[in-house]
Amino acid sequence: MPYTLRFVSISFLLLLSALMGLGQETSFRIDFSGDTAEENDVTIMGAGFDTLPAADVSFGVIPTDNTFELAPDGRGAIVTADPGEGVMIVSSIIASDKAALIRGSVRTDTPHASIYLATIGQGEDVFVSTVTPCNGEFFTDQYHRLSSFFIPPSTNGFQALIQIVNTSETESLTAYLDTIEISLLEPGWFYNGEFINGDEINSEITALSFLNDIDSLLTSSDADEAPLQIDLSKESLERSEIMLTGAGFDSIPQARVFFTSIPTQEDFPNATDGLGAAIIAAPGEGVIIWGPRIETSYAALIRCSIRSNNAAMSAILAALDEGPNAFVTTNTSFNKNYFLYQYKRLSTYFAPPSTGFQPLIQIMNISENETLIAYLDNFEVFPLKTDRFYNEALLDGDETDPDWNSISEEFVAQHISSPTLTIDIPNLPDSAIPLEMTRIPHGTFLMGSRFQPGFANESPQHWETIDNDFYLGTYEVTNAQFSAFLQAKGNLSPEGQPYLFTNMERVKIQLTGGKWTVDAGYENHPVIEVSWYGARDFCVWISELAPSLQGRLPTEVEWEYACRAGTETRYYWGEDPDLSMIDHYAWYEDNSGANDTIEVGRKQPNQWGLYDMSGNVWEWCIDSYRDKSIEELEEVYKVIRGGGWDTDALYCRSAVRNGYLIINSSNDIGFRITASIKYLFL
Repeated sequence: MPYTLRFVSISFLLLLSALMGLGQETSFRIDFSGDTAEENDVTIMGAGFDTLPAADVSFGVIPTDNTFELAPDGRGAIVTADPGEGVMIVSSIIASDKAALIRGSVRTDTPHASIYLATIGQGEDVFVSTVTPCNGEFFTDQYHRLSSFFIPPSTNGFQALIQIVNTSETESLTAYLDTIEISLLEPGWFYNGEFINGDEINSEITALSFLNDIDSLLTSSDADEAPLQIDLSKESLERSEIMLTGAGFDSIPQARVFFTSIPTQEDFPNATDGLGAAIIAAPGEGVIIWGPRIETSYAALIRCSIRSNNAAMSAILAALDEGPNAFVTTNTSFNKNYFLYQYKRLSTYFAPPSTGFQPLIQIMNISENETLIAYLDNFEVFPLKTDRFYNEALLDGDETDPDWNSISEEFVAQHISSPTLTIDIPNLPDSAIPLEMTRIPHGTFLMGSRFQPGFANESPQHWETIDNDFYLGTYEVTNAQFSAFLQAKGNLSPEGQPYLFTNMERVKIQLTGGKWTVDAGYENHPVIEVSWYGARDFCVWISELAPSLQGRLPTEVEWEYACRAGTETRYYWGEDPDLSMIDHYAWYEDNSGANDTIEVGRKQPNQWGLYDMSGNVWEWCIDSYRDKSIEELEEVYKVIRGGGWDTDALYCRSAVRNGYLIINSSNDIGFRITASIKYLFL
């Protein structure tokens, strides 16, 4: 790649999201760390759903040589199979209606092994997807990753399984499995092409999500590449660049195929243009329509629109690898009514290492007495390149096509460098400033103070590391913003604590006639007399407004790191021993009139564009305050940082720290919001 995405800057458009921030589990790992099938949450049976004698399966130490990054951790499943024996290892049901990528690491000691990775839908449509290499040497004495996709619709989830069969007539087989990963694809996300390709490269950034509409920023250079259209509208096989054989690779009598007008009922957008393939199959007949060989080393999404006139149709969409490992991928629905009198899309993925493949679709009449008529159109192949990010709405294979199938890495690189993010808070008055956040780069800094005068709780100095970029409020949270929160959530925390102490003298927010309002002229002053609970839950509320964000209060380490903005001096603007510069940066007792808060953003920001990090109001942090003087009460004290409008300049130093009772408030304590920039490593 022309640049790295390991530590990515995020703009007002983009947010990388962590697993914990998605509201539910999006990744499942079967790491075989337990000693029994039950402990590993899997079911074990003979191959072919117990039609073959069951091989022996144990869990323990497995080889770790001849592998790829993140393959085995030294413990996994060990399959020992005599000739003709096999085993299926089946996951518990994954209760999800989302598409999913399934990956497993496999190794064998001999080439006479048949290995399938599959998913079985649990809904009424019972989709089954499989992938297998026909070259047994692929896994011999070395770990390789086998990848498959589960493509909905499914109403009750799916199960993942891996099947291993000893195909030898004389020799035993030992196979090793480790870490079957099941990664659900989240609606609205764009997924890294490296991740989607499913091979042994572990992409550092797996997915990203947009907070705003991207249409206005996309240009022709970012436009999606058109899929390969396998044209079923031409009157001859030669012009359509396809080939016909009987089903089962010519082991079944070939049905008749006509390229002609077909029903145009629009069961979903772009189902058909009215010209396609019409298949007429007598009982027991079938046909394979072979697409052209596609030369590519990338994974690919393959899809086709299908409709039938009765429930006697079996439809399988597949891809055959033209490379040395001869991978075969398939997808089929076992609900014969799925395509009945309506166009539905059948999709599958081709995702091995390869130099090319051939897509095909097989239609069979499984009735004993009825004739089958089936219609096919829009047979398409989307190569999935490693230098693009692909829309989940494309990858999930259903009938809904997104406006943009993918975006380029160049687009991501161009638009992730902007340092700010704006969150839309409803019902803010026109005079109120919006909630803006500034990206803080990751790094290491020296925390605490070596200067005198100072306080004991600022020492000793020590190094702290911020591993990932994060957002911090450009300004302290204002009265207008907090009033909107109170209007949405009320003034009481789940613990029964008030968010805002409205009876205090300097409070500028009040409840009148069921509506929270702010005194005129104070909309953009920092909110005060707010409890730690109020600050905490305001941040959580922001996550509801922008679901891709994980809003929270800053840690004390994050707060000082952001305040210092790369400096090691007393103040973030310098040493300032005679306080000749402080008036340019901070409101404190000597310039505020020691009377009240001041509108945010009136002083100069620090080097990272943050305003009022010193003075105006102290700011709540998420941490408990730890100090020898209140050791026994530390859980009810929370850290406050930054000094206030009524404090001495000494308290505006970057290292100053204090604590305050969690259930109390003050006329010089407010807060600013933090949001994690979250990475997906699936």
